[in-house]
Amino acid sequence: MVNFLNKKPYKIVLLLVCLALVINLPGLSKTFPSIILRSAFSVVLYPFQYVFSNSLYFVGGSMGNIVYLRDAQRENEFLKKELGFAKLKLENLAQIDKDNSVIAELSKYQKAYSYLNAHIAPIVGRDPSNWFNTVIIGAGSSAGIKVGFPAITYDGIVGYVIEVNPFSSKVILATDSNFSVSAADKNSGDLGLVAGSSPEHLIMKFISRSANISVGDQIITSSVSQTFPKGLPIGTVTKVDKKDYDLFQHIEIKPSVNLGRIQWVLILK
Repeated sequence: MVNFLNKKPYKIVLLLVCLALVINLPGLSKTFPSIILRSAFSVVLYPFQYVFSNSLYFVGGSMGNIVYLRDAQRENEFLKKELGFAKLKLENLAQIDKDNSVIAELSKYQKAYSYLNAHIAPIVGRDPSNWFNTVIIGAGSSAGIKVGFPAITYDGIVGYVIEVNPFSSKVILATDSNFSVSAADKNSGDLGLVAGSSPEHLIMKFISRSANISVGDQIITSSVSQTFPKGLPIGTVTKVDKKDYDLFQHIEIKPSVNLGRIQWVLILK
């Protein structure tokens, strides 16, 4: 304790405290020397008071800023979540609007094939290992779907039903190697058989070397097809190859329908 009081700064502070007590004694507080001492004492203490007051202001302001920043961070996180929900809602609305447009177009075809009691069905599943081979539609025997019913969109043929369950069905796509349909060149009328080959193209078989088929011709379902009504778009000729030693031409066709992106189909009963 003695060592503590021997330190010079603490002696000065102790002296100032004693002076403050003396000049504020009831008997001396109103005397002229007391007033002089109080004034001098105020001048001496002013720097300390200033530093102390500003230190308190700084600490109080810093604490207020910390609280403000914390609240702002929470509000920012909340607004980010709200923005994410808003984007999701907009995406859902955009998808709904797109689906409604597709359904509206399919409804036109549904009316055109009203005599076949056509049914609009969504694509509800795919096999990841056979993306371009089959799809699952959300309609089955409860909706009157049967094996062999053709599936189309407003762009052309998709495939036909190969398996039926009460509330879903499997459709083989036109790009599957097991798919085939009787077809005709829209310009020349030459007949052939279109079969699946790869996700990018179909092939047209049994076209004689003398047939007049050119790149860019539209291939449609023919009147002899037992699965599809005649006149439905199949695709566009992209390659014609006539080899000297072959009896038939080799013809490649780009499908009219992007089978990797379809979401709705029209099932013709």
